[in-house]
Amino acid sequence: MNDTIYLERIIMRKGIKKYIFLNLLLASSLFVLILINQNVTGQIDSQELDVSKENPIPIYLASNVFSVDNLLIVDTFSELQFFNNTNKEDPQYLWEYKLLYYMNDYINVDDLLYSTGRIRNDSTTQNYYFVVHSINQNASLELIREYYLPYGYSDFIILKNDSSMVLTINSDRQSLSLFNCTGNLVELPIEYTHESFFVNDVKITGSFYEEGYLILETRDYDLDNKTVAIFDMSNYTQPKLLLSWHSIIATPNFYNGLSVEGNRLYLTTNYGYAKVLNITDDKTLEDLGFFNTGHSHGFMKIVEYYAFISTGNSINIFNLADWENISQMGSYNRTENQGTFDVFFVIDDLIYLSHYTSRTDNLLILLDWSDPSNPFFIRTFGYPYTENINAFILAVPIVFLVFTVGFSKRKREENKKIIER
Repeated sequence: MNDTIYLERIIMRKGIKKYIFLNLLLASSLFVLILINQNVTGQIDSQELDVSKENPIPIYLASNVFSVDNLLIVDTFSELQFFNNTNKEDPQYLWEYKLLYYMNDYINVDDLLYSTGRIRNDSTTQNYYFVVHSINQNASLELIREYYLPYGYSDFIILKNDSSMVLTINSDRQSLSLFNCTGNLVELPIEYTHESFFVNDVKITGSFYEEGYLILETRDYDLDNKTVAIFDMSNYTQPKLLLSWHSIIATPNFYNGLSVEGNRLYLTTNYGYAKVLNITDDKTLEDLGFFNTGHSHGFMKIVEYYAFISTGNSINIFNLADWENISQMGSYNRTENQGTFDVFFVIDDLIYLSHYTSRTDNLLILLDWSDPSNPFFIRTFGYPYTENINAFILAVPIVFLVFTVGFSKRKREENKKIIER
């Protein structure tokens, strides 16, 4: 009898030791896997980024940044992130507002946000949305009015906020529609003064609006021929053609942005250059030629008489005041812990630079360009980042635990048989 008790105690001690050992092994394995997961989902190694290739790592980017009084608002495609911007060099995160639609275009005037977009939960029809929100100082949005536009469109352009005029490029991409969204939704007739621009063998592939000027770009169905036209939209219902030109497309040199600064109109591209036009007193446009940064690619913006271009690894500033003597003022180069530069937004003396990052808490790089010859880094900032534990990380410990329980049960049965003998 004593021998049996002694044998049971020996087996129990061995079982406890094995149980402790297996649990320690489980804990250490889980710890190692979490470390691996953090390494995988952390900041993208900028040394491995190549702007000429598609980046396979999931990234976070900002699509718009704008300020309203002491608030900074960042559009992250389907949400708006609100920051307290009292100290503009140190924005403090407040909260997130989820949009019911994907924002296509927006303009903010004073404390009102005018935006258009497609309803996010509508997957079968092309219902589009025009919304006016009031931006409150407690970092919230209050709905003022909303409209479902009656047709499907390919592009929206908000022309004037005080009367809520919305110009749309129709889904056939060959015509325009104009809506007054002040009260009830009213479609206004458009009298074209240049009918040949909207012929049946072309489609509108690009549209931009700024300071009363509308740019339309068309291509034929073979995408071989391109026409660019600039309209005066002082009278919304009667677009007046100011200038147009036609070209055969040898390279993808389409325009992607419009800036009107002083008496100059700039059509920017993603290929390192911009077409520059002089605006005379009677709104006649004179072609001044092209401004070339010397870079083969890059996101470009014109602010006042400065041109900014992000090339992926740097952001460069050019002085355009003297058209005969354009010069580069300064630049900021990407550092080791920053992702490839994407789009950027200039507000007063600050540049908000979106870069390829795998974390939301360093979504934007903040630069100071008060001295254009020496833009410098202030900080990175963003909204709270939630660590996503990989499904593999969760699955391995669970499988291991099931194995451990099964193994312990089997050993207990074997020990019981030994004792019975």
